[in-house]
Amino acid sequence: MVIRLLTDSEDYLERKSAVGRIYEPGVIVALVALSFSLHPIAFSYALGPRESEWVLDLLTVLWIGHLVWGLALWGIFTAALYVLSSLIGGRPLMGHLTRVVGWGMAPLILASLVWAGGKYLVYRDAALSEPPYPGIEHENKVFNEFTAQAAGDPLLIGTTILGCLFVLVTGYLWAAGLVTASDISRREGAIVSGITVGVYVLWKIVAVV
Repeated sequence: MVIRLLTDSEDYLERKSAVGRIYEPGVIVALVALSFSLHPIAFSYALGPRESEWVLDLLTVLWIGHLVWGLALWGIFTAALYVLSSLIGGRPLMGHLTRVVGWGMAPLILASLVWAGGKYLVYRDAALSEPPYPGIEHENKVFNEFTAQAAGDPLLIGTTILGCLFVLVTGYLWAAGLVTASDISRREGAIVSGITVGVYVLWKIVAVV
């Protein structure tokens, strides 16, 4: 399945977008969301049991937030590709497009694992400045000071860029799938996909510089 998705993307996604069941890309997106939820866990391991206990409430909120964000990306990317496809004269079919976007998000699982691993490696030698007072606001303040210690760290930037290479694979898959899902040419699909992926990659890199 993975080999066909990568080597015969257009035909594979054409079939899956037309007759595939929605639960199949749904499983992929669920795995993406789970991989995103590993980021707060990476912070927890980097902090160690004692300090992670200090910000446990915040880490729990972040875990839920990352999980929801991973799921929300399916809708956000679908909406972006739908609008951009329409603007260049395409006729996107929402059902087809939703499936294509979900299938194309598979490489984001690897991207997210790289990003989570990078955060662990970067922050494992950092420490909270002080035990926070009770309350999520105080935990958030201390945690922000903790994460600020690695702003511009070469390893953090490097692992972010490395993970973004997998995002480019997602863009490649979307470009192939958009030919059928949005009734546009492969070149137009590459433009639409490139804009969407480019904005996301830029946002990821700017966030760590």
